[in-house]
Amino acid sequence: MPLMKAGRETWLHRVNPSFKLLLSVVIFVIVLLTHNINVLIHVTWMYVLLLFLASGQPVRRLMLIMLPFGIMFVSSATSMVFFGQGETTWFRYGLVHITEESFFRGMHIGFKTIDMALIGLLFGLTTNPVFLFYSLMQQLRLPPRYAYSFMAAIRLIPIAAAEYRTLRSAFLVRGVRMPRGLR
Repeated sequence: MPLMKAGRETWLHRVNPSFKLLLSVVIFVIVLLTHNINVLIHVTWMYVLLLFLASGQPVRRLMLIMLPFGIMFVSSATSMVFFGQGETTWFRYGLVHITEESFFRGMHIGFKTIDMALIGLLFGLTTNPVFLFYSLMQQLRLPPRYAYSFMAAIRLIPIAAAEYRTLRSAFLVRGVRMPRGLR
């Protein structure tokens, strides 16, 4: 039951899920501790290339999935760019004060945001949750009670959503109106 059905299976789908998880966590920490914007730019284009070549998803679907991450990049970068502090002023108008230092800090935060999102997206699109928990039980000695609990929860979520839609449709057919708001 993968997150999204892949268009085709690639070599990254066949990599050991525990190894992928550990590698993703290590890369996440490395990106978190990296303070060189040039390194972050190179990591970003390599992850985008890996996502498009090895995820097995169609390009249109990947573009649609990456749209919220692009919005996250723009929002996190512009908040730092527009209101940051620095000495070399590029633009000033009212509250907006763009300096060279704030621009590079904003790009730094934006690239960290997009890199972490790409790490999670690549892991999520290429890992079957059932195989992940089997691998965690076998290689990393995760107790079976936790692994089977997580697998049951993953399978229960679509069932609960379908039951909610059925109940909602039944209420609509019978004319029952649910009160709006927090109450």
